[in-house]
Amino acid sequence: MKLGRQEILLVLIAVTAVRLWTIRPPAAVALPPLATESGEARLVDAPVVNLATLDGSSDLGASLERDLFAYARRRVSVPAPAPRRGPAPQAPPPSAEPPQVPAAPVAMRALPPSVGARYLGSMGPRGARLAFFDHDRKVVMVGEGETFLHDFRVVRIGHDTVTIGFTSPQFKDEVQEIPMSRTR
Repeated sequence: MKLGRQEILLVLIAVTAVRLWTIRPPAAVALPPLATESGEARLVDAPVVNLATLDGSSDLGASLERDLFAYARRRVSVPAPAPRRGPAPQAPPPSAEPPQVPAAPVAMRALPPSVGARYLGSMGPRGARLAFFDHDRKVVMVGEGETFLHDFRVVRIGHDTVTIGFTSPQFKDEVQEIPMSRTR
């Protein structure tokens, strides 16, 4: 049996009507009005929530970073000490003073200067790549082996990182690897 043009059109209309009938919301659902009777939109104030009264929110300012996967404070279980076998160790008598050991002077090691620029990325062929840095809203382009910002030297330009050396003789053997910045 071959359907004609009119029959095909009627079948398509019937299928479309059935789909619309099954998709439409039921009549019992009342949608909120978009405007008041006078035609003006009405703004509703959000409820005020005192965050300090919520459970577990006493350290609101402790962390400025957000972690999407940290839903609650993590409880760390401390294993109970294993029972000791044999006699308990004897404590020294209270009259004995602990020996005085002179404290050795701690040598403070100087830290290399911080870069203060964000690595934006690189461009160019392997032998002549340029690294792009953002320093005080100015773009700085540097090739491998070149110095920039007076204190830094580009050692190697990778795909997602750049290795930075220092021009100061004090830090000549140190390098830092800086990842590409993901934020604007």
